[in-house]
Amino acid sequence: MRNIIIPLTIIILMLFPNKGNSQSQEIQQLILNIEKLAQFKQILSDMKKGYEILSGGYKVAKDMSQGNFTLHKTFLDALMQVSPVVRNYKRVGDIANF
Repeated sequence: MRNIIIPLTIIILMLFPNKGNSQSQEIQQLILNIEKLAQFKQILSDMKKGYEILSGGYKVAKDMSQGNFTLHKTFLDALMQVSPVVRNYKRVGDIANF
């Protein structure tokens, strides 16, 4: 049986010489595709990490500005409760709205 397989394989390769070459090219293309996939995975990972950093920084800046606004609003509200002169001053409303 073995004696038949080897000559039969040689005959098939002689009849279809490009078949082996074609498979070799497909294997090389598959290897390149796997490498590209790995690169794309790394790019996606880097993009996610960048988004998380940006999102975190934006949240910190937003929280700080909101805290600053709340502090000033609390201060002006307390001034209006304490002093009727401040409550009736026209610019206090403009400042609070600004």
